[in-house]
This record gives sequence, C-alpha cells and structure tokens, in this order.
Amino acid sequence: MGLTTTVMLLLVVTIAHAWSSKQVCRRNAWLEKPCAAPEDCKVKMSECFKGRCLCTPGFYYSIRSNTCVTQCSPSDLSDSYLTYLDSFLHSSLAYYEQESELTADSLQNCSALCLSQQLCHSFGFLTGIGLHACLMFDVIAADVIPTRFSRVFSETFSHVGVQATSTFYQRKCA
Repeated sequence: MGLTTTVMLLLVVTIAHAWSSKQVCRRNAWLEKPCAAPEDCKVKMSECFKGRCLCTPGFYYSIRSNTCVTQCSPSDLSDSYLTYLDSFLHSSLAYYEQESELTADSLQNCSALCLSQQLCHSFGFLTGIGLHACLMFDVIAADVIPTRFSRVFSETFSHVGVQATSTFYQRKCA
C-alpha cells in the first residue's frame, strides 16, 4: 500500500468511528436527560422522575432497543443500573437483607453483591448515621402492588433513632 492509500484508509476509518460514536451518544440521549415535566420524556413507558427521564418504575431499560420494556430474562440482566433517588421497595419483599458493616458498608459493595447473584434484579441501599443496609430483590416495582414502592423515602428508625434515606437501583436489560 502506498502512503496516499494508507492515509486515505486511516481517514475513512477515523470518520466512520466518529460517526459511529456520535450515533451511540445520540441513541440513548433521552435516558437520564434533565426534565421538568412529563412531556419532556417522550419514550413510551418513561417518565420525569425527580428531574431526570427514566423508565417508569417497574420497567427495565433495554440497552439493545433503547426503550423501556416490561420483561428481562435473568440471563439478559446488565451490570449497570437505573437509579431512583429517594425511593424504596419495601423490605418485606427482600429475598436477601444484609446490614453488616463488613459487606454492606458501601454502595459499591451492595452493587457488587447484587451483580454476583443471578436472582438479583434490583436493590435498595439505605444510609443514615451509623446505618448501612443492602436489600436485594428478585422483583422490580411492577411485580408488586404500587403501594409497596415509595417514590419518596426518608424514615426514622425508632429502635435506633437514626434518620435514613434510600435509593433504589434496578438493573438494566442488555
């Protein structure tokens, strides 16, 4: 190959990569986009959740189709999450509850624990002064009656007198 051919081939590859990267960025531009009203989130089964466009709680975000979907097989669960701030799926539904400071001392450890278990579709991470709790679920918000998913969560645990907040994390679908 001559120098001119090599330079032209490199230029074509560079342009193709730049176009492909731009398409990928544009493809999921709606997810987690700032919003102020329901109409700001135009994807079916999405909503403006605490100022960000997300799938309505109970729907998976499908990475493959860039949409919100009702089902995701365990083998298709992604290693990334949708984050629902100040929200909680009530703990009586948890299949695994870990309050040990050694294993649930951080969001990263709770996330890793969920990813290590095929049953884990979602988890709640509670934090407060001296309190860390990792609650894992084999269900998502759509699998339970609506009153079991709290869109606002801040609670005082009277037995220890600690104010706690929770964030709900639901795995994305490949």
